[in-house]
Amino acid sequence: MSRLVALACLSGALALAVGHNVAPGVAVFAVPVVAAVVARWPVWWPGLLAALLPLASAAPWTGDWLTDESDLLWLAVAAGAWWRLGPGVRVKRAGSVWWLLLALSGAIGLLRGWGDAAVFQGLQSGDAAEPSWSWNEAQYAGHDSAWNAVRVSKAWLALLLLLPVWPADRGAAARRFAWGLLAGLALVGAVVLAERAATVGWQNLALPYRATALFWEMHVGGGAIDMYLALTLPLTLWAVWRARTPVGLAMSLLLLGLAVHAVLATFSRGIVAVALLVLLFMPLAALRWRLPVPVARRPLQLLASAGLCMVLLVWALARSDSWDDRLGRAQADMLGRWQHWMAALQVWRTPGEVLLGVGAGRLPARLVASGEGYEWPGTARLVGGSAGVLLGGPASREDLTGRWTLSQRVGGLPQGSLRWAVRVAPGTDPAAVLWISVCERWLLGALRCADGPVVPARADEDGWIQGTLVLREPFGAGWRAPLVSAGFQSDKVGREARVLEVRLWDAQGRQRFRNPDFASGLAHWMPVAESYYQPWHADNLAVELLVERGVLGLLLVAVVLWLAMRTALQQARRGDPLAWGYLGVLGACCVLGTLISVTEFPRIALLLAFTALAASTNCGEVGNRS
Repeated sequence: MSRLVALACLSGALALAVGHNVAPGVAVFAVPVVAAVVARWPVWWPGLLAALLPLASAAPWTGDWLTDESDLLWLAVAAGAWWRLGPGVRVKRAGSVWWLLLALSGAIGLLRGWGDAAVFQGLQSGDAAEPSWSWNEAQYAGHDSAWNAVRVSKAWLALLLLLPVWPADRGAAARRFAWGLLAGLALVGAVVLAERAATVGWQNLALPYRATALFWEMHVGGGAIDMYLALTLPLTLWAVWRARTPVGLAMSLLLLGLAVHAVLATFSRGIVAVALLVLLFMPLAALRWRLPVPVARRPLQLLASAGLCMVLLVWALARSDSWDDRLGRAQADMLGRWQHWMAALQVWRTPGEVLLGVGAGRLPARLVASGEGYEWPGTARLVGGSAGVLLGGPASREDLTGRWTLSQRVGGLPQGSLRWAVRVAPGTDPAAVLWISVCERWLLGALRCADGPVVPARADEDGWIQGTLVLREPFGAGWRAPLVSAGFQSDKVGREARVLEVRLWDAQGRQRFRNPDFASGLAHWMPVAESYYQPWHADNLAVELLVERGVLGLLLVAVVLWLAMRTALQQARRGDPLAWGYLGVLGACCVLGTLISVTEFPRIALLLAFTALAASTNCGEVGNRS
């Protein structure tokens, strides 16, 4: 049976790899390699998954929405682990019933989300609606579709497949998972440094620029990188505490510094507050519980390093006018969040939805349909076949125009004139106005742009509209070439334009768009929102769970987290440093969860679930007390 599951996982991963629209050869090669490595050393897969998962996405280049490279990774890991499944690899029975109930809740959420979307679309169209099974349409369906229930349920599916093959030595698995999280943090910290260097300067933490690393899910906002830092920052203190050599201590302190830099680079008040709490209370808890130390001076070193990081955080906040403005808006923003939470809790329609939720991934569509002022700032819907894309702006709110772009990475562009051409379908609304732009951006917030209007009323008899954009200097020079994106948007409220083709030629006459006629759906195209993200997120983990999974789903998640924290607390009091680290992680995530939600980010949700699993075991680091 285990070999059949392994083959199914491997087949699924290879099917996705073959369809990769940028590097299918690399993907097809990587999947069996990862599976073979895990099959050869199955006890190491928790650490491998934790280290690579934050990097496993290339969405700005592929445009993939439903699946991405992270799915190839966990499917390959599952294939290798199931292939080697034997008598010594079993889930510990204690507490497993709660995990099984949590998996059941995930299945209910998926089915209810799929069914709700079909019913909802039927109400909108007046007919029974069945979600499209075309891969092109499913892969790029969007947050208001039935496929969003599948997308946000991927973490549940991965947990269901990987939980039975969690290594039998759960203490060793917890340690390897922690080291994997720290390895991932080092990679994410390096990416944040590169992002800042490519945008506003790595040392300039005063400008209001929000770093996102490779968490491309944040193209519609959210706090994926914030929650990732909450998952990893406390473990850097554990690494400092347990370092046995001067080199190990230096590397741990360097990692702590990278984490603090990333915290400031997010420009997020929530994760900064959580970081200050972690740096204050975790060292005090370590002293209170007299955790065993390899070096007598380690408590003093930990206090000094944590205190220095706190001073640096406060100093960086105090010297920045942008942070002053952001902190000054905290009270007004909190009132807005409260109103947003109350609006989210009004989307229920029946007592059954209160109990079981509206379904996984259904909150965005319910909010937009609620009549409470929520709107999509822009939409891109495939018309069918190769008949182009229907591009729309906000339904009624003028303040949302220009806050959404359908973009594609086009690489570095030399100085000079760019020629563009857009073909619209016959009968396109003559009052519609599109806007085409070329920008330097990492993800959120364009650094500089060249743009201009596209007016369908000026189309020739074949539907073509043409124009030029002038670049007064090169965009994406040198290693910054991946930052350059080009895209277009609808600039009129309540208007839609059916775009059949869009092309862009650089100064050398090279056409830069891939899939310009949308023959492959929205492959290579990715929507990016700007400064307005409310419809996509509840901004509170409990509220999102309550709305989408219902009272039962929220209670199950709360019980699992409580059991994990109780076990970690008991072990930490007995002198287990890793349990102390995991307790800090879960505490930080719970605090940050009052301001952001993460169920819409499958990678982060999966890491959080495995962190709770790792914390709910005897980590095996109990030693002589200091």
